[in-house]
Amino acid sequence: MISIEALPAADGDCLWVEWAHRGRTRRMIVDGGRGSVLLERLHRLPEDDRHIDLIVCTHIDVDHIDGLVALFGQPPPGLSVGQVWFNGRRHLRQDIAGPRQGDRLEVLLDRAGTPWNTAFGGGAVVVPDRGDLPAVRFAGLTFTLLAPDRRALARLDAAWPDVLADLLPPLEGRRMTDEDAATPLADLASAPYTPDTTAANGSSIAFIAEHEDGGRILFAADSPAEALLNGLRRLGEGTPVALDVCKVPHHGSARNVSTDLVSHLACDHWLFSTSGARHAHPDRRAIARIVAGRPRSTLVFNYSSRTTSPYGDDAESARFGFRTLLPRGDRPGVTLRVSAGRVETTGPVRSGGATS
Repeated sequence: MISIEALPAADGDCLWVEWAHRGRTRRMIVDGGRGSVLLERLHRLPEDDRHIDLIVCTHIDVDHIDGLVALFGQPPPGLSVGQVWFNGRRHLRQDIAGPRQGDRLEVLLDRAGTPWNTAFGGGAVVVPDRGDLPAVRFAGLTFTLLAPDRRALARLDAAWPDVLADLLPPLEGRRMTDEDAATPLADLASAPYTPDTTAANGSSIAFIAEHEDGGRILFAADSPAEALLNGLRRLGEGTPVALDVCKVPHHGSARNVSTDLVSHLACDHWLFSTSGARHAHPDRRAIARIVAGRPRSTLVFNYSSRTTSPYGDDAESARFGFRTLLPRGDRPGVTLRVSAGRVETTGPVRSGGATS
């Protein structure tokens, strides 16, 4: 069994993952979200029980990396980390020479002496062009890497100055509402699709984690649909890949959830990590593609907000047969307990939709 706690990380990802192996609890953190939510979660643990077996920083966008920079910048008392997966500046090209130009997290990891990408020989966390997908066995979990590939890391290297300049863009001019808010889902399932081509999102570390006793989860980060599809096709050899839960890529952006991607996933539980505050995620086009492609799906949100709450009582759910799980009231965050073929929620959630 794997427990996934989608912490209230504003518009970002901060996933607290626990599972049992050899008589003790193991922990993984996937991204740090914005602000102090990760540090607050760590402080809920006793000082003598603040060991994290694995931390994955999927990519350098602020809504994923900010909390990790805070964590390594001022570690809480008692913190120890088994290993970190993160593609820093040094990993973006195979032929890097000369002085290293690292971002802040890279410097902090070096200073802390934390084991870094050791499962990949200290090199990049990357999918090779040929052969089997990388599979890492770690403390009772098997990780199958789907993305990124070398081309994606090279694109980030070439775009590095522009990416850094865009890490903290102003809110002015950003889309704060979904332009499809008033359009029925039935009319959006076949709406035009435009892929995500941003260099930072394309470099996302995306993987499937499977527990030795059952439970299979896709941690899709902000990966473009096409990058995920490349890995899924190699893994499934043309057949849909069975999952218990999919952490929806890029918080449910319509540019990262395609009809083709949904068709390659045999999955009934879709986890959305976002408050919708900065980009109005999730997009209704992404929701429409999921519920049309996987009828009777369960949509799980870690916030009850203006962009997520409408799905809790949406009359359109009767047509597609989906249901929703949302936090109650002003208590954001949600926890899923995942075993083979079974997904349960813990904590205060409310259920809505046609099949609730």
